[in-house]
Amino acid sequence: MQSRTYDLRSSGRCESVTDEIYSVSCKKDGSVIVKYIYDPVFSYQRSVEDLPEDVGDDYVCSSIEEKRNVREFLTDTYMKRELRGQVLALDDANASFSSHVHNALKLPINAVHTPNPFVCRRLVKRKMSVVYPHTIGQMIRNLPSKHKPFSLIFLDYMCTFRGNSTTSPQKDILLLFEMLKLTQKSLIAITFCTRTRTKKKTAFEDVDEATSFFVESAATKGKTAVLLKSFRYHTIVTLIFGLCH
Repeated sequence: MQSRTYDLRSSGRCESVTDEIYSVSCKKDGSVIVKYIYDPVFSYQRSVEDLPEDVGDDYVCSSIEEKRNVREFLTDTYMKRELRGQVLALDDANASFSSHVHNALKLPINAVHTPNPFVCRRLVKRKMSVVYPHTIGQMIRNLPSKHKPFSLIFLDYMCTFRGNSTTSPQKDILLLFEMLKLTQKSLIAITFCTRTRTKKKTAFEDVDEATSFFVESAATKGKTAVLLKSFRYHTIVTLIFGLCH
């Protein structure tokens, strides 16, 4: 097992938003060891006193609980809406979301599609979905025109909503509505990091920007999108939208 010290203060854990916690332990000196299921297995060791002031001792527990809450809300709503389409998920290396979908919805492997060029080999070994060694945008462009519509989409980004040099959530959303087949009541969830806060800029501005962009993008293609639920832990936000008739 490999490990490294994770600087929580500087990174805000944005790089590891899709990691799953393996174990949490406390040492006699008061430091906290958190090990993640990843390849290699990362860990960070920080004194509780070193954690950001707005996080507190419950940061680790609240983050993993929120991820679980997001997954459960999506599958519960999927069943309540009586959806029957395919699933598209930007999943982590452990296929956490795909595994949950299989357990909760009993969907076959060929009904779940996971594009991720960075961990595609590990996803293939998990045998939980149809894996694409492409980005979301590349996958959407290459799907055959006769592909079945998607009713549940989970885009778990590790960047801000404005993206970075390799990922652009905004471009992906535009492609989503322009080229992807969606059902009339599709569920779409987007997870992203909020930007560094200042006196003139708060996390709510990022949420408002993302919500407005999504709703307006849907409207340009004649679809109505409604924000059903939002989840937030530290710098990570998940927005869940539902399409209406």
